[in-house]
Amino acid sequence: PREKALEDAGARRCTDEGCSMKWGGLAAGGARPRARRAFAAGGAVLGHCFPVWLGFRGGKGVATNAGVSFGLGWPIGLAYALVWLSVLGIFRISSLAGMSAVVAAAAAAPLFGYADYFPVLAAIAALIFWLHRQNISRLMKGEEPKVGGRKA
Repeated sequence: PREKALEDAGARRCTDEGCSMKWGGLAAGGARPRARRAFAAGGAVLGHCFPVWLGFRGGKGVATNAGVSFGLGWPIGLAYALVWLSVLGIFRISSLAGMSAVVAAAAAAPLFGYADYFPVLAAIAALIFWLHRQNISRLMKGEEPKVGGRKA
């Protein structure tokens, strides 16, 4: 069909990091559109949590999840952004804002009619928390650095 040809042509023209959502959707094959998007979203975040060029260490999973949240549904992205901005504004701790925002995105999905995305967003949130274990430890000790200030 014409739509499939256009989708394939678009995939070949991808050059930015958002391309991973397109490729992930194509890799999912005949899955439902929302399942393909969820699969691609998970792939995009995983790819940024464990980038090949950094030896599968480090990355920008929280930032990528912001884009993924807007890509899956603007209400999910809006919830992510509002929570991230609010927590950062109140506590000035970047890791706390990021972890709060990924939970907000997962919670917002079923509330705004995107329940199909909840499993992948919850898995992403769990991954982000696991990757931020040291930050959580520093938060519990009151030692996590604040944005624009000295260490706590």
